[in-house]
Amino acid sequence: MITVKNLTKKYDDIVVVDKLNFTVKQGETLCFIGTSGCGKTTTLKMLNRLIQPTHGEIMLSGQNILEQEAISVRRQMGYVMQRGGLFPHWNVKRNISLVPFLLGWSPEKTAKRVDELLDLVNLDPNEYRDRFPAQLSGGQRQRVGIARAFAADPPVILMDEPFSALDPITRKQLQEKCLELKEKLKKTILFVTHDLEEAFLLADKIMIMDNGVMQQYDTSENIKNKPATEFVKKFLESHE
Repeated sequence: MITVKNLTKKYDDIVVVDKLNFTVKQGETLCFIGTSGCGKTTTLKMLNRLIQPTHGEIMLSGQNILEQEAISVRRQMGYVMQRGGLFPHWNVKRNISLVPFLLGWSPEKTAKRVDELLDLVNLDPNEYRDRFPAQLSGGQRQRVGIARAFAADPPVILMDEPFSALDPITRKQLQEKCLELKEKLKKTILFVTHDLEEAFLLADKIMIMDNGVMQQYDTSENIKNKPATEFVKKFLESHE
């Protein structure tokens, strides 16, 4: 479970994220969505200390991760970037096994995990483990990026607009794969998107943000039927 209290990020006098408070239960998916520059990606990156918060607390399973070593925090959270974010000079196997290697897993355990994850994202290990990112399609790179995020079996997965650069058919396939993995592996997922339909499909809870401020944090059903602010109402209308 993740509990965030008064999470704030300032650059000089500019407030980018302003006093966010929310809780994500184990196994839930939270989608952040809002206007461009609203602070959703900054919020995601504060959760694993890629960006250091100015104020606030981030509690993971009862421990404040802001009091822990940043590298240790990141190894507890898988991270899926836009376009996969794979190292181009590493093959698929090495890309997926990065965190297990850093954690000191044996070569045998790591190899077995790589093959398990490739199977899980519907890529034949015998065909894909030795390929390099340039030999993969955009959708295949993204599948490898998802496999890498799950490699060390972290309790939390962070996703930063992972499907935004893909064609509609591939995007739909990976959305369905994400739902399948969520159901099978029971991970806590925090997901940044600019696509409201995607948020409604994937999320248990949705946070709508504007100018660093949380406008509504609720289920998709309540957001659709009971917009909390005028901004949320107009935001929904702009996506019809």
